[in-house]
Amino acid sequence: MTDLPSLRRLPSVDRVLQALAARGLLDEFSRSTAALCAREALADARLRVRERGEVSAIDRVVDEAEARLRRRFGRTMRRAVNASGIILHTNLGRAPLSAAAQAAVAEVATGYGTLEIDLATGERGSRHAHLEPLLTAVTGAESGFAVNNAAAA
Repeated sequence: MTDLPSLRRLPSVDRVLQALAARGLLDEFSRSTAALCAREALADARLRVRERGEVSAIDRVVDEAEARLRRRFGRTMRRAVNASGIILHTNLGRAPLSAAAQAAVAEVATGYGTLEIDLATGERGSRHAHLEPLLTAVTGAESGFAVNNAAAA
């Protein structure tokens, strides 16, 4: 039989969200994903009450919600040291970008860019026009085309 007084002692979703916000997690994750993880952590806490009569303190529920957030929605890419001896290691993201390339990417990535606009005409252009002059200059080929992986080639 369910112990209703024990279930009532569990925090509400809103209280768990307030605790997650106090930890700064709503700055890092959306409220909807935090609420999803809070509901899941509370469902587990309810199950523990029903099965074992164990009432989780709010800190445990919040810790579990935080762990779910980080595991499911947290950043998965991290910096790494390439100690493999392979210069362009495909599993490590290939070649690092130079500082100038990083700055150029950051400048364009923070807003709209001219990916497929021909600035001279204002008409639709080709995304390949950005790289083709560089490829032909470096290789001496008549034209050039780049893809993002071997499968696309």
